[in-house]
Amino acid sequence: KHPVLPRALHAHLGYDLDEVPWKTKLPGLKQHMIEHDKDDGSEMSLLWARPGRALPNHTHEGLELTLVLDGDFHDHRGSFGRGDVSVADEDLDHRPVAGMGKPCLCLSVLFAPIVLSGSKMGLLGDILGL
Repeated sequence: KHPVLPRALHAHLGYDLDEVPWKTKLPGLKQHMIEHDKDDGSEMSLLWARPGRALPNHTHEGLELTLVLDGDFHDHRGSFGRGDVSVADEDLDHRPVAGMGKPCLCLSVLFAPIVLSGSKMGLLGDILGL
């Protein structure tokens, strides 16, 4: 069995995955903020999504790097599994969806905030976890 957290990330966090102090962002979507710079909006966090959970449609004000640690997700560009890195920039408008097999766990690095871009009804569905 593979360790879910890479050794360097585990050492940086100082605790195991089962000790992560998650905060629920939306039904079926949790986040643990590792670092956040309020001046430029950059952040590094762990994201956990239940199987099949869609994240709200969004664009980016800067670069977003997402390393899949466990599980998988897909968007209109294709599928990203364990060890894959998704690179998103200002030109990408997407709606990532966790795979159905198991929860998706990712390390996300944002160089600037995301911007919600979907319809109001779609956003309401995302907030309710539909």
